Amino acid sequence: MKANVSPKLLAALVLLVVALAYLVVLRPQGAALGEARDERQRLEQERAQLERRREQEASAATPAGPELALLGPAVPATPELSNVFRQLNTIAAETGMQQTSVTPSALGGTDSAPGGSMQISLAVTGPANASFAYLQRLATLERLFLVEQFSVQRGAGGDGGNAVQLQLSGRVFTTESPAEPPD
Repeated sequence: MKANVSPKLLAALVLLVVALAYLVVLRPQGAALGEARDERQRLEQERAQLERRREQEASAATPAGPELALLGPAVPATPELSNVFRQLNTIAAETGMQQTSVTPSALGGTDSAPGGSMQISLAVTGPANASFAYLQRLATLERLFLVEQFSVQRGAGGDGGNAVQLQLSGRVFTTESPAEPPD
């Protein structure tokens, strides 16, 4: 007994199997792929936001942030003062002034920036006209030196009233923060 299967029926059956396979197998996987793609995009956006936030916090919280890195020798990483002392001595000698005292303080914190600072008190004597050159040269120090107090006394040194004594108090800065006191 031979059954005649109509080609139209066979084509409809094949089309039904293909449609069923699409609905059962391919469509759910396509939806899962779409959800995975959406999740990937969400995670990439979240990662980018976290990286931006981390960079902002790092530049605001770390003393070696990009802004301070540009300062280089003006605000060094260590509180070492020997180079500043050499430069102050050189400036005094080259301008005809005599540095009579230099007194540094211990490393302390800063109120508005990361890192620390040290106060330096200076006493310098010499001719009045040389004192102007000395003060101008302080502005050329490699290290940032912020003058906080300044006074001039005329007639110091017995030079017939032409000599002056300069008293300066200023700060130098470092990106190193002061050590926390022990408990």
